[in-house]
Amino acid sequence: MISTTTEDGLAAWGHPTRVTPEQRALWSRMSDRWNRFASYIPSPSMDLGAGVSKGRTVSVDPFPRGHVDVRALGENLPFRSRTFASVVLESVLKHVLSPKNTLAETRRVTANDGWLFITSPVNHIDNHRHSFSTEELCKLIESAGYRVVRRMGLGFSSTRLDRMWKRLPFGIYTKIRIPVRICRTIFIVTKTTEMAG
Repeated sequence: MISTTTEDGLAAWGHPTRVTPEQRALWSRMSDRWNRFASYIPSPSMDLGAGVSKGRTVSVDPFPRGHVDVRALGENLPFRSRTFASVVLESVLKHVLSPKNTLAETRRVTANDGWLFITSPVNHIDNHRHSFSTEELCKLIESAGYRVVRRMGLGFSSTRLDRMWKRLPFGIYTKIRIPVRICRTIFIVTKTTEMAG
């Protein structure tokens, strides 16, 4: 069993063990954007791999960076079936032991006619536990019982192009959408398909 409290354990899950000022600033901006976005997410909602509680959702993380509502792994969620109207996975699938089992669990706890919002790195190899192509990720999501409604790309999969792109002010960088086949990060909006029982 991998420890979720030591630096070695965090590194094994693909989390940074030392936070740079740039990472802290980026997380702060992401948190601000999340708070604006969260007001549009159907409630009740679960934020899996939250890191810290961001309000408005039930925050879940096995090794939080601050307060969360529940400490649990994505492959074994302690909630009844169909508890949530929506689930958010923000750069989570690259860390989990089994993306397939994690998506199966999120589908179990999502109500019929519910929503799943996912962000994930795609189309390039990095140092995390899992890497996906856009097509692989969408197939994985659909096999878990979701229908992809919308896909939006951010940043280029080419490191050289992405470095040039990131020189733009952050607000501009995040607003321009890149074709999903060559994007670095994808935002996927999905709706659940009907589940029997």
